[in-house]
Formats: sequence, C-alpha cells, structure tokens
Amino acid sequence: MAATLPLLAMLTACVLWSSSLVGNKFLLGHLAIAEAGLARLAVAAATAWLVVTLTGRLARLREIGWRQVAMGLLEPGMVTVLFLWGQSRTTAVNAASFWALMPIVMPILGRLVLGEALRPVHLAAAAIAVGGIALLLDGQSRHGAGDLLGDMFCIAGVLCGAANQLVGRRVAQRGGDPLATSAVQITTAALLMGAVLFLIERPSLRIGKAPGEVFIVLLVLGSVTSLGPLFLYNYALRHLAVARISLFPPLVGPIGASLAALFIGEAVGWRDAAAIAVILTGVFLPNLLHLARRALS
Repeated sequence: MAATLPLLAMLTACVLWSSSLVGNKFLLGHLAIAEAGLARLAVAAATAWLVVTLTGRLARLREIGWRQVAMGLLEPGMVTVLFLWGQSRTTAVNAASFWALMPIVMPILGRLVLGEALRPVHLAAAAIAVGGIALLLDGQSRHGAGDLLGDMFCIAGVLCGAANQLVGRRVAQRGGDPLATSAVQITTAALLMGAVLFLIERPSLRIGKAPGEVFIVLLVLGSVTSLGPLFLYNYALRHLAVARISLFPPLVGPIGASLAALFIGEAVGWRDAAAIAVILTGVFLPNLLHLARRALS
C-alpha cells in the first residue's frame, strides 16, 4: 500500500492540474492575465499558511533555504505566468497537452543532474506519450484552434516545471516537509506574480467588476487546485524517481481535453480521443509491463 500512495498522489495531482487549466481559461475571460494569476496565488498562499499553522508545521520553516525559494520562482511562479500568457492565445487542450514533453526531458535530466537510473521502459513510454501529444495537437489544428506564440509560452512553462522537478527531488531526498515547502513555493510565486502585475503588465484592474462566479472559481482554484497538487507532487518526489514522475504530467492532456470539452465547449474529435488513448498507454506502460511479468511468472 505504501508503494501505491505516491502513484495515487500523482494521479490526483494530474486531475487537479487539469481542472486548474480549464478554470484559468474561464478567468481569462473576465480578468487580466497577471491579475488572475495573482488573485489565485494569493488565495493559495493564505490557504497554505493556514494549513501550516493548524498542523503545527511552522517549526519546519527553519529548514527552508534557497532551493525552496527557487522552486517557488519556477513552479508555480514562472509556470503560472507562462501558462496564463499562453492560454490567453491558445486553447486549454493545447496547454494541457504540452505536459507530455516532460517524459522526453526528465529521464535524461534525472540521469545527468541527479544520477538516477535511465530505464529503457521509461524511454519507450516517453516515445509513446510524445506520439500521442503530436496526434492531439494535429487534431486541434484541424479544429482551427491553437496559436504558435501561445504554444511556445506553454512549452517554456513546461521547461520551468522540469527544472523545478530536479530541485524538488533533491529537497525531498533531504527530508524537506512537503507542506512547508509548498507554502514557501506559493508565497514566492505570488510575489513574482505581483511584480509581473505592477511592473510589467500594468493592466487596468477588472476584478472589482467581475461577476460572483469569478470569485467562486478563484476560491476553488486557489485553495484546492493550486495548493493541493503542489503538496501531492512534493510528497511523491520523496518516493519516486523523476523519470517515473515525468510520465504522469501527460495525463493532464487527456483529462484537460475532456474537462475543456465538457465545461467550456472546446472541440474534441475522434483524433483527439485516439491521441488520449495513446498518451494513456505511454503513461501506464511501466505498470502494464510489471503486471505482464507477474502474470507470466
């Protein structure tokens, strides 16, 4: 059961990340980009510190160093900024699907930076997942959706997520507390988003005129889909190699595509459904091979 918990944690995190991307697309219809990001992260930071205080983890903050701050700048900091910029131009389906790039880079980076084993099954799974993402993006282009610059912003966000995973794995290996780490990450990200809002984007604020459902979405995004997956992710990093964890983000694509079609009406055709099946095969290939070996033994 203990070995299953990190896998369940990553699956749950993927569901929350997917719903977060759909929620972002809704917010961008009512708020400026940095305004939406700052409001969401402010709710997440307040929730994180409340949970840290109530669970008696304030003492663990003495263990916080530059690595946790760097993690916050990378994810959810730059990841949020880049994905919001990207989603202002491209579709939620495209944005969710780019997480399938993680299995390409993480096994190699895990080997080069962390010295972790490079298993052939992870490379095979990555190749399958990448094939699925190519099929999914082709389907979206046939719908007339997507935008190159927006897609590039999202790809840059994925690369920031990859860098965060390397730093987070080292922090987790050294016994970093997942909840305290998440609180520092979210607070750092909120400060970065505030700088983007007031120094770079400088939009006319629209939150004062937003309808009531925007505040409901902000509350859910901040308290559940920002803090929740970050905590689960940091927990899983203590138990799983980065090559194994990197197979889960591609699930954000199929889950996000389904949610985008259901809640905001983005087109999902038969090509998209086939791509989702291919991505799922790649993600669970290590598990499928393990079950096959057990059945034959």
